[in-house]
Amino acid sequence: MLRLLFPLLFFTGVADAQPQTFNEKVKTLHNLLTKADTISPNEAWGFSDDDETPQPIDTLDINSRILNALVDVLEDSELSRHNLDSVLHHPFLGVSRSQDRRIWIIDWFENSGGTFQSYATLMFTLNLLNQPRIINSYTSAQDDGGAYEERCTYGSGYYAVYKLRSDSNLYLSLGGGVGCSTCCFEVAEVLQLNGDDIRFDYPGFEYPRH
Repeated sequence: MLRLLFPLLFFTGVADAQPQTFNEKVKTLHNLLTKADTISPNEAWGFSDDDETPQPIDTLDINSRILNALVDVLEDSELSRHNLDSVLHHPFLGVSRSQDRRIWIIDWFENSGGTFQSYATLMFTLNLLNQPRIINSYTSAQDDGGAYEERCTYGSGYYAVYKLRSDSNLYLSLGGGVGCSTCCFEVAEVLQLNGDDIRFDYPGFEYPRH
């Protein structure tokens, strides 16, 4: 009898595991953001809060967890039934979007420690079906060739996205950051919508000739 009981219990436990609902995904995201706002840099990167000999306590840092939770929310089919401003509203999350709601930039404090005040960033655009096309700037690298899908934000946070009058598919994003205790920088980035894709190689700035 015991031989039959153990497999049955195991099978029942697996069958009872259900995927998260949309509201549960949003709650998971907000809980992670609240946690990120209260922990030390060591804890943020998966180590114990010990200045002398920090020990690994987690296999995934808090920023990667936030990124994964964000993507889970944005890629959920239920997203189109909810107000995105309300879904993303949290004091630890920065949200900048164009007035026409086509370009969104989300960032949060990375808590890297030291004087470098860096931010993790995720950008997405919504198509006509209200489905997101996500550009992950946190784990991607820049292609110096210019025509790249991913983007390198140098740890900047963003505060505004404007639609340019000259072209219905051109936008200007503005941001900035702190590179050290005495260095501050500003970022201006021209974005071009090409169907469902975002392009970053539009020649929006004229560089001085030497």
